[in-house]
Amino acid sequence: MWLVFILMVSNALTIEIRQAYMRKAPDQLCQALPIGAPWSSANPVECLASCMARCPTSCGSFVLNTVTQTCTPCSTPSGPLEPFKASIPAPGSSSLLYYKTQLIPPCEVSNSFAVYHVCGTSACLHLSTEKVTYSQAVAKCSQMNSRLFIADTAARFSVIWHVGLKFIKEDFWLGLTDLAEEGTFVWDNGDPLSEEQAGWIWGPGTPNYYGNQDCVEAIYVTWPGIFGLNDISCHAKKRYICELLDAYIVP
Repeated sequence: MWLVFILMVSNALTIEIRQAYMRKAPDQLCQALPIGAPWSSANPVECLASCMARCPTSCGSFVLNTVTQTCTPCSTPSGPLEPFKASIPAPGSSSLLYYKTQLIPPCEVSNSFAVYHVCGTSACLHLSTEKVTYSQAVAKCSQMNSRLFIADTAARFSVIWHVGLKFIKEDFWLGLTDLAEEGTFVWDNGDPLSEEQAGWIWGPGTPNYYGNQDCVEAIYVTWPGIFGLNDISCHAKKRYICELLDAYIVP
């Protein structure tokens, strides 16, 4: 996709970044982590070409400083997340972030699913209005050919964090538990919570494992002053987010 885009804009002799392939982040609402040293670059197209040549498998975005005319390769961006102090561009910076647009996932609207976008990452989500236990939430998502949302990257975590802040405005279940082994948290797709993500995803003082708190909620009550997740009893009743995935779509 990147190569096609470069050829298109090069043949047109334009520096316009076409929205179908690359988008400029609005008003620094998106940030990303640098994945390499900056280099001289005069415009977005030149920056994109260099980013893909230098970081062909990891260039999810780039930051162009229009004052110094330098370009920095970056990871897949997310909305501003408090733990990532090294993210760029900084508030008030003259730098511009451009991110790769992703394919919009297929979405089933009959069960109130909708596509939500945050900084180039999209997900087809059902936002519940009812409060249920964790096991009930798992069952309800399964009935809609979906599963509880798995926030296993910063970009995906950013999606549900900002969806929660804007739309749910209450604590809600995520697909993360330590039901199989106490103290070892595993996403509902079977992947363990990585050591790197465990270093920033939890709220202060959590997880505390008090009283067999084996399930995980995203906490809204103290947002945005306190960031993170919280372990809680699976019998508590919370709202939940289901995600429709390709593998869950019934022909």
